[in-house]
Amino acid sequence: MTGEQLLYGLWAIFPEVVLLLVGLLVISIDLIRRRRANARLFGYLTIGGATLALVVVGYQMINGLPEPYAFSGMVRLDMFSQMFNVLFLIALILAVFISLDVKGLKTNGEFYGLMIFSTVGMGFMALANNIVMLYVGLETTSIVLYMLAGFIRESRVSTEAGIKYFLFGAFTSTVLLYGLSLLFGFTGGKTNYGEIMLAVQHLAAGQETLPLMVVLVLITVGFGFKVAAVPFHMWTPDVYEGAPTPITAFISVASKAAGFAVFIRFFLIVLGPLQEQWIGLVAILAAVTMTLGNLVALQQRNFKRMLAYSSIAQAGYILIGVAAVGELGTAAVLFYLSAYVLTNITAFAVAEIATNATGSELIKDMAGLSRRAPGIAFALLAAMLSLAGVPPLAGFFAKFYIFQAAIGYTNPLGQHALIWLAIVGVLNSIVALYYYLVVLKVAYVDRAEGEDVPLHTSGGFKFALFVTVAGMLIMGVFATPVYNLSTLAAQVFTH
Repeated sequence: MTGEQLLYGLWAIFPEVVLLLVGLLVISIDLIRRRRANARLFGYLTIGGATLALVVVGYQMINGLPEPYAFSGMVRLDMFSQMFNVLFLIALILAVFISLDVKGLKTNGEFYGLMIFSTVGMGFMALANNIVMLYVGLETTSIVLYMLAGFIRESRVSTEAGIKYFLFGAFTSTVLLYGLSLLFGFTGGKTNYGEIMLAVQHLAAGQETLPLMVVLVLITVGFGFKVAAVPFHMWTPDVYEGAPTPITAFISVASKAAGFAVFIRFFLIVLGPLQEQWIGLVAILAAVTMTLGNLVALQQRNFKRMLAYSSIAQAGYILIGVAAVGELGTAAVLFYLSAYVLTNITAFAVAEIATNATGSELIKDMAGLSRRAPGIAFALLAAMLSLAGVPPLAGFFAKFYIFQAAIGYTNPLGQHALIWLAIVGVLNSIVALYYYLVVLKVAYVDRAEGEDVPLHTSGGFKFALFVTVAGMLIMGVFATPVYNLSTLAAQVFTH
């Protein structure tokens, strides 16, 4: 590798380098000056580092790149990976803002350092163009998230969440690694995505599809765990309920987005020659995931568990876009994830505020929220209606583009083969609207003792909620710019 290639490679991963250095700085200060450091110093450093990385990503997106590949093709820097980097960094910044006044987290440098390191791993997952880089990025992210889920060691439920997350994650990572090793062997020792794709194409042309089907199933298990698709969702409710709420918010949006980043790139490039086989599998996963998620969410009384099953259902909607391969489907997934980051961060921020005020995570204990804190209740209203897909919020266009992609998809025979999936999605959206409205009914209609006492919220929560609610409204009214950017990122796979 020449000096020029090395410099370009470092520029390609410069946002991750910035984050890594900031993470090391935060950990070092925590070790040296823990008792003397300002209470919010670690949070401010994390926000500053993530903002700087975001500026670098924006500069790269605006000015373009001389070539997409770096480090001998292990990394592919393109509009697709950059858009996911933006989502990861925004999720990190918002999650830190809602952590600034959370007991057990706000003054702990280890917490912020781990959040940063997990974001670095997610960045490499989106950049990966090699199965070795993919697995390294995935494990970097996963191991850190296991620690974050069980971060509050004094809490039994947090410790339990971390252990469950680790056990399920370790098992599915092993399955994924086995699938990747089989793929490595079947393709003659190839690790680069493009080279593997050519070898898979050759095997498929020779009707040697049985070993490839085994690989497809194993890899689907690994990626399905990352995005909480049924039946690989078992960890989600307990982890979402037990982990500290800011960490749950971060896992629910950033980790899921990272999972879809590798899901889409791997399936469209590496397994592209097997599209006819995996489209049906992904479509069935989508239908089962959104249906089970919504039906079980109907029965929940705990707000965080309800959001956990809602998150599973949302993964099902996003999988519709993955099944509808092509520019429309990929662009719809990117737009949906952009809206989802804002919406779910809002929902979990309100959950943390309500829990701090009432000491309970039950939905019924959110009664009177609209009279105690009208602004917080409005943020809850925006989040619930956006998740349900009600205009003029971002979630409406997110679902619209997803269903449009499914209806517009045509198979090689020219048939509109996914119209049934769009219908299932619409029916599920109607079911989901019910339990979202139940939450709003409790917050706005039900009465509670002490509801005349105002609920005071810290500045970090207020800022995060202002940004997310404003983002949902802007994306709902002016959806075209974000969708055009998503389309530009999706064109990476069609040009």
